[in-house]
Amino acid sequence: MPDTRFFNEMLADDRSVRDAYGDVAQWLAALPEGQLGLKTEEAELLFRRMGITFLVYGREGSNERLIPFDVIPRVFSASEWDLLSKGSIQRVRALNMFLEDLYHGAEIVRAGKIPAELVFNNDYYQIQMHGLDVPGGVYAHIAGIDLVRVSESDFYVLEDNLRAPSGVSYMLENRAIMMRLFPELFDGNAVAPVDHYPEELLRNLRAVAPRGIGEPTVALLTPGAFNSAYFEHAYLADSMGIELVEAPDLFVRDNKVFMRTTEGPQRVDVIYRRVDDEFIDPLAFRADSMLGVPGLLSVYRSGGVTVANAMGTGAADDKSVYPYVPDIIRFYLDEEPILNNVPTYILRDPEDLRYTLDNLADLVVKEVHGSGGYGMLVGPASTKKEREEYLARVLENPAGFIAQPTLSLSTCPTYVESGVAPRHVDLRPFVLSGDDVTVVPGERVIALATAGNLATSQAVTSIVSERLGARKGEDSIYTSKTMFNVAQIVGRVLRQVIDEHGEHVRESGGDPTATFILGGQIKDRAPRLFLIYAAGNFIEASAETPFLQIGENKYGKPILDRTISYDMPIERAVTASLVCFDSTMRSNLSVGPPIDLITILAGEQRVEHHASIEENDAYFTELRKTYGDGIVSLFETLPDPDISNWPPGPSC
Repeated sequence: MPDTRFFNEMLADDRSVRDAYGDVAQWLAALPEGQLGLKTEEAELLFRRMGITFLVYGREGSNERLIPFDVIPRVFSASEWDLLSKGSIQRVRALNMFLEDLYHGAEIVRAGKIPAELVFNNDYYQIQMHGLDVPGGVYAHIAGIDLVRVSESDFYVLEDNLRAPSGVSYMLENRAIMMRLFPELFDGNAVAPVDHYPEELLRNLRAVAPRGIGEPTVALLTPGAFNSAYFEHAYLADSMGIELVEAPDLFVRDNKVFMRTTEGPQRVDVIYRRVDDEFIDPLAFRADSMLGVPGLLSVYRSGGVTVANAMGTGAADDKSVYPYVPDIIRFYLDEEPILNNVPTYILRDPEDLRYTLDNLADLVVKEVHGSGGYGMLVGPASTKKEREEYLARVLENPAGFIAQPTLSLSTCPTYVESGVAPRHVDLRPFVLSGDDVTVVPGERVIALATAGNLATSQAVTSIVSERLGARKGEDSIYTSKTMFNVAQIVGRVLRQVIDEHGEHVRESGGDPTATFILGGQIKDRAPRLFLIYAAGNFIEASAETPFLQIGENKYGKPILDRTISYDMPIERAVTASLVCFDSTMRSNLSVGPPIDLITILAGEQRVEHHASIEENDAYFTELRKTYGDGIVSLFETLPDPDISNWPPGPSC
């Protein structure tokens, strides 16, 4: 029996599989014995070859480890992700407004919603940022919200990370490795994409460039190769197509920041910094810093460069501020928090301190300035000696600590040495802010179907896919503003492929042409559907012409003409499409299953369903029989013509 003390995300108490994990459970059951172990070893070998590691700091120094990876995916349903996405966005919006207020009028302090000493005596409050109007009012351009789950519908925020949150590169590499090791998991499931994160990040960074800059230059500032997250710095810079720089690569001149290049100085408009506040500018913060750019803050204050994340964001993710975040959301947004805070005891409060001292063995105690799990005591897992030593630290400075009850964290199936077992998990969604606030995944959904020359079709889809990470000046369906622009890109690529190879194909007796159906939606815009011809031109579906067809369509088109309407329910549209395929398959033996079917719901920016329907599919079999019998029955009710009154035919 599963341990009912903890919510099992895959299995219910009666050991039935929860809906979100249905396909994963079937996949696990079908795997040959030992396959998970072999694939885990393969993944670790790949990570070592690629150098995907991070440093862990401890009392005995630091050691390098491979990124954490599990071959069994954690699954969230669309509704669960929607809740987490909306809650994370709400939180980051409110915290950005809090920072804007904090460094200007501090209205929230005046209103008595948060103590003044908690804010202005905070070690991460940077007086140098006071009065600085940052572009778009965005201080935390990249935020990581640490979440845990305790039941089917209850999620808690453990902490907010607004300074320089790490880990997104590991998410991206984990997904890439999973797609390489188990492609079948992705072929049959509607998995939301994450690989557009670098494009989305770059778009948001460019959106906050100083005014008047048409094509902003972005650079990523790293402390160097010995930093624990250096792999991520290099990975993101390469993925975004921007320069990875260290302090000596940058200099200030004429109230601007420049980058040293082999072709001479180049102005930098946006700096994505992974250097802590105190080291970022030796003229404004620590004078002994070798990791910062002298004069950077001065240029930032004058509007000559944008720094992301802004200096001073730590004043909002400090653990002493954490208990006040629900009130911060209510104050600025006039909304109730979507995500829960963990109940928190503030130890500068005498009553909270007394309760904590009496219950230390049952609580988790954290340093208010700590992060990443460092400097904390987990009471239930601690020894008496550890608690006594930690208690002495707390009593020296109670205001430097908070305490929280332990939570019964949910478990997920995880591959360990003994096999598959439940293990506790947490989650860090990354929230991007620029001209809008977004959470990866879900900014756009694009589907492409093709008919015609297979080589042409594969060449077009390969070129379009390779340009997903396009750099400045290149076409990318991930950076296009509209679906019309996406159709233009596919049309141009199609025409280029045919122009380059078409003559040779014709010489060998082939037809190089292909056609495409393109559909999808970009956030905050209407869903659109296009038919792209071999010449690169295209037409669009409309209320008057609500469907488009390519390939063998003459047998099924009359059915769609009579049944499809612009506003019909999606289920009826699926039924009509399958009846159309049935008619085509009966009339043309070269057309057959499987039938790949996807549905995209307007406003969701994701594939709702993705099915591969085989000939023996129960529903499709019933549908074909019911439709066939219905046609015969209907035919029997049709009136026959009175041919006796028809004029006679010609005589021979």
